[in-house]
Amino acid sequence: MLTWNYAKINQIEKPVSNIKKYITTNAIDFLAYENPTIDVLQKIPSFKGFVTVRDPRDICVSAYFSHVNSHPVMDCWQQHKKLKEQLGKVSFEEGLLLEMAFPFTKNLFSIMRDWPYELPYIRTVKMEDLIHDPYQEIIELFQFLNIADTNTSTHKEFIRALKKILNISKKRSKYNTLSIENLLEIVYQNRFSKLSGGRKRGEEDQFHHYRKGISGDWKNYFNEVHKKKFKAEFNDVLLALDYEHDDSW
Repeated sequence: MLTWNYAKINQIEKPVSNIKKYITTNAIDFLAYENPTIDVLQKIPSFKGFVTVRDPRDICVSAYFSHVNSHPVMDCWQQHKKLKEQLGKVSFEEGLLLEMAFPFTKNLFSIMRDWPYELPYIRTVKMEDLIHDPYQEIIELFQFLNIADTNTSTHKEFIRALKKILNISKKRSKYNTLSIENLLEIVYQNRFSKLSGGRKRGEEDQFHHYRKGISGDWKNYFNEVHKKKFKAEFNDVLLALDYEHDDSW
């Protein structure tokens, strides 16, 4: 029987002062760490992991709709409460500029800019790749973590398992191994159309946490004012992540 002790940390919503002690005390096997900084991760005992990045322009658009509509306001995060109040009083154009100036957003982009992407024990995956081919990306990630059973990872078995999952029964027993089939089933059960309540990717609900489910959505919202502001402050982040090669976008 394969069992893990799992934990999720967000340094804003659920801060942990001593990450090494937290992991040791709670015997954590699998940690989901939101908004990590490399100085904190370097304090964790030997591990393998992956970091997910996303086009920063899409982050801005997504963060705007989240902060103004769908993200719950928490008493512990006064900055968000203040921003939400401001966003409710201005136009979308002004609101997106406020989002770019939001301290949390600027700090996140600073982390993304300075992240050591060459680390051999942390794999980088782009959100855009996960959207394009979630099944293959997740398989490769969990194989990298040495968690997935690779005995069924051939192309033939992959296709067979995928077909099986697309006709999955509602009643399933608990997983006793993390096979490729198990992984594919988990990905399928967390597809956008299910989490969004039946919408297809690209069908937008601005008040839902799973708003649209696509990449490149910034093109539908950025005007010349937004582009100029973003290029002046964050174009180097786009270059570092290979989303752009210059500032001519």
